[in-house]
Order: sequence, then C-alpha cells, then structure tokens
Amino acid sequence: MSMPITGSAKVDIAIAPSSYTGGSAQTSSYYNMKDYEKVIFICMAGSMTASGNVPMRLVQAPTSTAPSAAIAIGTAATMNGTPTDAGTITRAMEVVICGSSQGGFAHNETITVNDKTFTFQTSSGGTAAPTTATFNSNLYICSSSSFLSSYDTIAHLAAYINHATYGCTGVVATISAATSYLTLTVTPPGEKTLTVVVSDSSLIAYPTQMIGYLEVDGSEFLSSSSQDHVALEVTPSTDQRLAAMAIRYQGRYSVDRGYMVTAYDDVV
Repeated sequence: MSMPITGSAKVDIAIAPSSYTGGSAQTSSYYNMKDYEKVIFICMAGSMTASGNVPMRLVQAPTSTAPSAAIAIGTAATMNGTPTDAGTITRAMEVVICGSSQGGFAHNETITVNDKTFTFQTSSGGTAAPTTATFNSNLYICSSSSFLSSYDTIAHLAAYINHATYGCTGVVATISAATSYLTLTVTPPGEKTLTVVVSDSSLIAYPTQMIGYLEVDGSEFLSSSSQDHVALEVTPSTDQRLAAMAIRYQGRYSVDRGYMVTAYDDVV
C-alpha cells in the first residue's frame, strides 16, 4: 500500500479558531523541527473587513518554553483586507463589493474580477447607456446618478459576472437587496482564488475570507543547533476570527523505513 499523507506530514492546530483582538499579537505553540525537514503554517481569516489586515511572520526559539529568546525567521507576509477604495485584492476566497458613501461613480471607472474587466458607463460610444438587460463583449455596466451602492447598478454587475457567455468562469456573484452588497465566491470551492482590482475610490472591495501561507525548511531556520523550534505569529489590525495549522513534512521517524509507520502500512 502506498504511504498515506500522514506518513510524511504531521498536522497540528497552531492557533485555535476564535475571535482575536485587533493589535494583539497571537503566537502559536513552538514546534520542534529536530526530526523534520520543513514546515508550512496555514492561517485562515474568516471575518475580514474593509480595513482589516493580518500580518504574519515566523519566529524560532531554542525550546518550546523559551519564547523570550525568539527571533524572526524567513519572509513575512500579510493577509491584506484593504483596499477600502482603489487597489488590488489577491488570493481571496470571498470578496464583498459595495458602493462608497462618498458619492457616485465616475464615467469609465472599472472593476476587474480575475480575467474580466467591467466598465461603468453613462453612455456606450455615443449610443444609449447600457441597461440592466444589456450584455455584450464590451462588458459595460449600467450607470446611475445615485451612489454605486444603488441596487440596479450592483445587480447589473452581478448579472454580468454570472453570465454564461460574458461572465467570470468559476465565480458566483450574489447580491443582498437590503444592502446592495455584492459577494463573490469561488465555485467549485477550492479550485481557484479571487483577484479583484478597482480603479476608483467610489467603489469599495474587500475580502471577507483569506488564507495565508508561510513556509521554511531546515536550511532557513536552523541557524544553530539551539534554534530548532518554530512558531507562527499573527497580529490582526482589527478584531478578527482566525485559525492556523502547522504541517511538518518529511519527518525522520524510522531508520529502516524512512517515514512514520502507520496502521495503513503493510508491515511484515
């Protein structure tokens, strides 16, 4: 029988799922890397807002009980909940789009969802302005004199994204009539991530669910024989629901087999 995944990887809960206070650093347990070649920490954020960011870094220490001696290791990363206006969101699992309270949108403003760019128009090349029933390769979204959060405008964007011919493959848009918030999700789940680019501050887009990764191997964090424990540190900027796991790979459990012997192995 082939080796199961758990035969070469050890999975642990690094940060228990819970709500954490913004500005307060959360550090996972320190995991001993003596018998492993590499580790990846996976952090999940599930209630991000338009201003919430989650900086992540890895730290190493001599033992699991001596975090005061910890030092940073490897490359840091941030799960970015901004922009609150113009900017780019990458690697999101779910994104909310809504209008800004600062005013209406401008002619020719755009929003890009993965590989499709949609343009808000007051007219279409001198012809009549697009309506909520207009769908074509220009990807023009109907305009409105009201804020971008007007239901008709956001509903037209949602209908375009879901369109069989002109829409975004693998992305589903749903809209709340009460709030005019548009939510983008990936389908089937896990097959891709979302990249959203907005061109102007009158449109707000922010991720509500993201996954962040940090990975190191022995050559990066074992700077000395005493530094063989590693942990994940996250510092959410706002109150945030977080969870994280640690996966250690290529453990050296058995001299003769080269990996952990499990109940699934054909041991003779």
